[in-house]
Amino acid sequence: MASGCHPLRAAILRTSWHFMARSLVQGRIGDRHRCPGLFLVGGRHRARRNRQMETQSTHITTEAFEAALAKLLDSPRDAGLLEMIVARLPKEKRRTCSEVYLSPDGGLAGDRWLLGKNGRAPDPRAQVSLMNARVLRLIAGEEDRMPLVGDNLIVDLDLSEVNIPIGQRLAVGEAILEVTDKPHTGCSKFNARYGKAALQFINAPERKELHLRGIYARVVQAGVVRLGDKVHKIEGIYS
Repeated sequence: MASGCHPLRAAILRTSWHFMARSLVQGRIGDRHRCPGLFLVGGRHRARRNRQMETQSTHITTEAFEAALAKLLDSPRDAGLLEMIVARLPKEKRRTCSEVYLSPDGGLAGDRWLLGKNGRAPDPRAQVSLMNARVLRLIAGEEDRMPLVGDNLIVDLDLSEVNIPIGQRLAVGEAILEVTDKPHTGCSKFNARYGKAALQFINAPERKELHLRGIYARVVQAGVVRLGDKVHKIEGIYS
């Protein structure tokens, strides 16, 4: 926005941008921005159940994590599968999708990334997040608790730094992603949903390079992605 913009016009522009971004998140602008095959995790009718799922579920222990680590690290290195697609909505709601459109401008259609955070513009480095399906399934315990994590693309692929370094490009369905340098670590919300042991295990310094919590990427080529699509590395590092 130009520095000489009239205050009233500036306010209108800000309001218009926010409305458009929220409309995209809620799937109201353009069919290609809709998220077909929706399953709502959240909403007034499920808010109580979600809270119970976060606080009453049996959380995984450190011992169980260590016992399963070898299997967790056995994901495909070059070509894996897309097992879950999740769009994050305002107020911590989730939608799971059977297919969705990814674009360099909008990220994952229907996801709240486009709204930015704390009044700031969206961070292009955090446009799309990926997490290993084996890790998440072990942590969540139940399939319907997996979307709570908030990562967009749940994949069976080795996301470790040695296998997927910064700048690595991944082909997912029709789209292409590029891994960014933004760290992805567990936080207090992760602790509330999956327990202290899980948080400490994935955040342990000695396991930092395994990227058990996941990675961030940006969209470099738009396209539709669908459940069951192959996720494979593209030769070369681009950053």
